[in-house]
Parts: sequence; C-alpha cells; structure tokens
Amino acid sequence: MEKPVFNRRRVSWVILVYILAFAVVLYWSWLALKGVPSDKLAGSWPDILPQVSLIAIIFLVQLFVEKVEPRSFGFCLPKNWWVLILPFIFFFGSSLLNINWAREIKISVFIGGTLLVITEEILFRGFIQNELERTFGIRNMWIIAGILFGLWHVPADFWGYQFLHKSSYLYSFGQLAMQIGGGLWACAIYKKTRSVYPLILFHWIGNNYHIHLFYTIKNLF
Repeated sequence: MEKPVFNRRRVSWVILVYILAFAVVLYWSWLALKGVPSDKLAGSWPDILPQVSLIAIIFLVQLFVEKVEPRSFGFCLPKNWWVLILPFIFFFGSSLLNINWAREIKISVFIGGTLLVITEEILFRGFIQNELERTFGIRNMWIIAGILFGLWHVPADFWGYQFLHKSSYLYSFGQLAMQIGGGLWACAIYKKTRSVYPLILFHWIGNNYHIHLFYTIKNLF
C-alpha cells in the first residue's frame, strides 16, 4: 500500500458513488413499498441494471480516471491466507446450521443475489475502503468503510424488503447491528488480504446461496 496522499478528487468519487449506491437501495425499497415481491425484483432489469452501472462506474473511475491496476483495488490473490481460516470456518459452519431452512431457488433470484454479493464487495471493499485508505491511511479507514456498509442497508432494514419480512423495528435494528458488524469484519479481512475474491465467497456462503443451490439441484434428480 502506497503512502497516503490527500486527494480531493478521490474523496469526491467516494461520496458520489456512495450516494448513487444509496439511491439504488432507496429505489429498491420504494419498489418494496409498491408491493413488488422480492423474488420478482431479483434478477430483473430494475435489479441488475443499477448494479452493473455501479460496477461500470467504479471500473471507469479506477482504470481510466485514476489509472490504477485492477490488483490495486482487490482483484488479486490474497496477500495473507492464514487470516482466512477462521472466517471460512465461521461462515461455512454457521451456514450448515441453516441447512433445514434451504429451499428451491429461482435462477433469477440466484443470479440477482450472486450479482449483489459481487457488487457490494467491489463497491465497499474494493472501491470505498481502498480509496479512503489511499487518501487517509490504512490504519482506521476499515472502520469507516464498515460503518458505511451497514448504513447503506438502512432503507431496506426500516421500510424495504428486510422490514416487510418481519414488520418489526426491533428486528430492523438487529439487522442493522449485524450488517455493521459484518461490514467491519469484512473490511478488517480486506485490510489484511487486499483481495475481494475471498470476501465475495464468504459473503455468498453467508447468504446461504450454496445451500439453496444444492437443494435446488438435488430436487432435479
């Protein structure tokens, strides 16, 4: 990691991209309030297009404006493999506790959910955390990035799909606390590994997509 240098342009990009990402989750929450079922949204154009647009903006900024190599914002193998052992045991082990909760999953939901995992890791670890560290230093910016990740879920937690799932503000605050905690842990892992690849895998496992996929394939035979 190079020595941090304050750059107003980088900070502006982070703010702009975060606002755009927040607008996306506001839009999805508005669709929830309009009565669009989550399984109808997942994998549809209103789901996929905003995510692809965010990823495209990030790559345009990094590759053509900031002119940095992909490996400098997480597209590389982990620099520290040992730090991945405990998270893997935790995410894979905890997911097995939910095996009885597994259900068949539509291909559109699977695609939309997998894309969301990839988008979140590129957005918050590969871009926001990375740019904050390049600007302010690597020591504490993982905390800011982790909190921003949790706060990004506020619309979904308090009036979007997450809230409508239980219609309980106590549940919403619990979800928000879990998301901030998970964001902090993910950002701490990225700080040590400098790679988004294992975080995409952990996030995907944490959302139980592997269990749903296994259950779906099993029922085909």
